[in-house]
Amino acid sequence: MKYQSVLIVTYGRSGSTLLQGVLNTIDGVTLRGENQDFCWGLYTAWKSLATAKARWSDKAQSATDSWYGADQLDPDHFLVTARQIVRDQLAPGDGAKCFGFKEIRYLDHLQELFPYLQFLLTIFPRPAIIFNTREHSAVVNSAFWKKEDPQALTKKLRLADDLFFEFTSRHANAFIVRYENLVKGEQAIEPLFDFLGAKPDDERIRQTLETPHSFVPKPDTLNQGRQTRNNRPAAQAASSEEGSALDVLTLDPMSGLVSVDTRVLVIAIVRDEIARLPWFIEYYRRLGCESFLFIDNGSIDGTVDFLRQQQDVMLYHTEAAHFRGSNSGRDWVNSLARQYALGKWVLCVDADELLCWPGSEQEHLSGLVKRAERLGLNRIFTPMIDAYGDTPTNQMAPYQQGQPFGDICPWVDPVENTQIFWDRGRLVLYGGPRNKHTDPGTKPPITTKQTLYFVEEDGYAHLGPHFDTYGIPSPLVAPLLHYKFMPDFRDRCEKNIREGNHWNNAQDYRNYKRHGLDSICFKTEHSVRITTGNDLQRHVQAISRLIRKQGLAGSIHVTSRFGKK
Repeated sequence: MKYQSVLIVTYGRSGSTLLQGVLNTIDGVTLRGENQDFCWGLYTAWKSLATAKARWSDKAQSATDSWYGADQLDPDHFLVTARQIVRDQLAPGDGAKCFGFKEIRYLDHLQELFPYLQFLLTIFPRPAIIFNTREHSAVVNSAFWKKEDPQALTKKLRLADDLFFEFTSRHANAFIVRYENLVKGEQAIEPLFDFLGAKPDDERIRQTLETPHSFVPKPDTLNQGRQTRNNRPAAQAASSEEGSALDVLTLDPMSGLVSVDTRVLVIAIVRDEIARLPWFIEYYRRLGCESFLFIDNGSIDGTVDFLRQQQDVMLYHTEAAHFRGSNSGRDWVNSLARQYALGKWVLCVDADELLCWPGSEQEHLSGLVKRAERLGLNRIFTPMIDAYGDTPTNQMAPYQQGQPFGDICPWVDPVENTQIFWDRGRLVLYGGPRNKHTDPGTKPPITTKQTLYFVEEDGYAHLGPHFDTYGIPSPLVAPLLHYKFMPDFRDRCEKNIREGNHWNNAQDYRNYKRHGLDSICFKTEHSVRITTGNDLQRHVQAISRLIRKQGLAGSIHVTSRFGKK
């Protein structure tokens, strides 16, 4: 264990007693149940001492002063005493290497939650805070809360989840566990044990999950979790037989294999991308990607030969004519993701899209998804941001293979230029040069995307290039820099128009040609230069803040579906 104490912070009917039981399967851990919020009393006593001394020490010198002796108060020594009190009460001589407790009364302290949690972090040794959340409807409809007004309680739960998310995003020793994940069993809670630095005992965990843990145990809840765990093999088999999506794909006998140890699998559908692929693959390797899965859609420019030479690439082939019948490739991606990345993360991108976020050069992809898991998320919102150069594309020097895309197109529009609105739970974004140059009365290309996600049974699936079966966006944002406006922009427009590729017989590309986008300089005095991921900080903050404002930081990110098949 990396920690010497663990605190479960939650509300009633979140499944916290089950979480308590799961954590007590760890050798050397003794995690107690509720204690009528006794630490809150310690906090208020310490706060009173600290406030009295800070405010009245200068008026406490004489025995005739009303605050006489306030200058002698010692809140720091009180902390020393409090540390001993919590150890005596919660780990009385049992030799536990790690101790703590769970409490459900934090809804009573939401207005002061952050300073209270900071106090707990001070009096507990090497502490970890684990927030436990659950879908609000399941909480509100439980008998435990039958005396509460449902609307008022839902409002409190939303605030609590938002505060839990905010605190966790600021503290590396905090983790969010969603009940909906907890009941799925061993694989789903591996990130929690990884966070704690503990090795899970799968058999003890299974036994714990089969044992009623509740003030009033509900058989239907236990049965639901049991069915979820037991149905895993069937779900996996079903996903690999999804329609006839894979019938038109052929595995290249000369390609590599997906690494079983990979944390993130990059999937891309490509056609005649030999110019971009060398830097595309190099860029993602620098982000720590160890495995790629490419679906070649009838390339004739050397793409296949290049990909065959890459040891970390698995390659599938199909004819160009099959693309439309695959729902623009989404059926291929959904099937292959479940076949090769079940229980792992997938990033589905095009060859002109590079994931970039503040700190990406240091955090890498593995760190980003680990952060998502710590925040209780099973996907990351990846909006496209169009990048462009200093000159029109028809004046750019020819692109050289392997050249960083950012050397040619280092500019993006400021986030303030992005059009944003909500449509039935979906976040719709329009931005960049394509938003400025479009026909009156028509919608510009959507820059919404959510294509970095955890692959699980009955989980995330693509509905198209921009939306998915959840619809609701993740509050964790990592943009895709979109390098459409490269030197070959005009040639690619002509090819797509000629072949009728993409939406509505290449309508967007016909618009690009009609508006002469290849001869327009998009750079303005307000353009933002991107040299590192840190230059996207304002974009990430603005979009994440917008999502968080909708109250989208709770268990809704595990259970909700939009357009589920």
